[in-house]
Amino acid sequence: MKIRFFRRRAAALSRLPLLLALVLLLAAVGCGGAATTTPESAAAPEPTATAAPTPTPQNTPDIAATVTAAVAAALAATEAAAEPTETPESTAAPEPTVAAAPTPTVAPRPTPVPTNTPAPAPTAAPRPTPPPPTSTPLPEPTPALPTATPEPPPTATPPPPTATPEPTPVPYKVASISSGYDHTCAIFTDRSARCWGSNVGGQLTVSPIFTYSAISPGGSFTCAIRSDGDKAGRVSCWGANVIPGRLQPPRGLELATVSSGDDHVCGLQKDGTAVCWGNSSDGRTTVPKGETFVSLSAGAEHNCGLRADGSVLCWGGDKRGQSQAPEETFTAVSSGGDLTCGLRKNGTVNCWGSFWGQNGLPVEEQFTAITAGGEFACGLREDGRVICWGRSVAEERDLPVVQNFIAVSAGSRHACALRANGDVVCWGDNYLGQATAPWDLGDKPAP
Repeated sequence: MKIRFFRRRAAALSRLPLLLALVLLLAAVGCGGAATTTPESAAAPEPTATAAPTPTPQNTPDIAATVTAAVAAALAATEAAAEPTETPESTAAPEPTVAAAPTPTVAPRPTPVPTNTPAPAPTAAPRPTPPPPTSTPLPEPTPALPTATPEPPPTATPPPPTATPEPTPVPYKVASISSGYDHTCAIFTDRSARCWGSNVGGQLTVSPIFTYSAISPGGSFTCAIRSDGDKAGRVSCWGANVIPGRLQPPRGLELATVSSGDDHVCGLQKDGTAVCWGNSSDGRTTVPKGETFVSLSAGAEHNCGLRADGSVLCWGGDKRGQSQAPEETFTAVSSGGDLTCGLRKNGTVNCWGSFWGQNGLPVEEQFTAITAGGEFACGLREDGRVICWGRSVAEERDLPVVQNFIAVSAGSRHACALRANGDVVCWGDNYLGQATAPWDLGDKPAP
């Protein structure tokens, strides 16, 4: 098809020099003058028939129009000559050659357009792909979480036992107290013991490997009933052995209660019989024969026992009448320096012996417990208040403002009281620290 096209173009171009020569000839004739115009116009029969009668002054425009018409006629003739030659050749393939010729020229131009469209398509595709991988790992850790949740429940159950030891003071808080001449001792709820105050004879040196059910400080020594193992009921004493034998109880002796004086010790056996040892002056260690008691209290130089019928029997020193018990019944008895006090069944108190011990005796007060000191005594009321009477040499009667006590014990010139929470408060003579309870009594480590 292209060969035929070029052949037609070549045929047209081959006539172009002939046309140019004709144009130049016509131009030369126009420039020559009017005489030559007439014969030249005769050569062109079709245009001269209309141009012959035109006047001379208008020859120049007629010549130009003639030239233009001649050129147009030549070109038309050339095209007309070319078309019949192409028509028979194109008949072999008339429809395909005409449609195929314009198609190749239009095809190369749109080719850059499709190349631009694929470019944005790949760039948009990679962006959505990263989110899916990130969402898929998230469900994987979630199955691991349920496997971790069953583990905390076992770990959560042990903490409650560790939280209960918050009341760790409970197993180690003070359960009972007892005051001696110038020191005080306490037994904790774990049966361990601790003492404070004067330690001139080593009376504060409590064995950390033993446990005790009762303890009683004396002059410069301390005795206690052990509660550990096969030694339960046995008596152990420590401190200054100024009086020979006061630290050595009878061999194989087992006691239910123990009470220490200045230089001697007494206790009750399980059958209620009394046993005493130490300084025997004034018959303080000579126990009445055939007597049994429900409780026993040793004073500085004398002792008093409470019978089952409520009567009181005393023996030992009697310089101030402290061993002369009245003929009445009591529920409790306490021996001090030179005085003795008994608690009646109605809660009232009666004291005998030293005058000072009876000074200010609250005859109308009712108590749940009583304790006798050197020359004073104290009673615990049902509401937890403590009232003291007698001689106040070292502020023995200056009681703490906040009380609420459950127990009280008097020494020679000081006293200590116990609160329900295990706190211990002391007052009176503090020359040797006997009235200063250790601040960490509730924090005592286990033995």
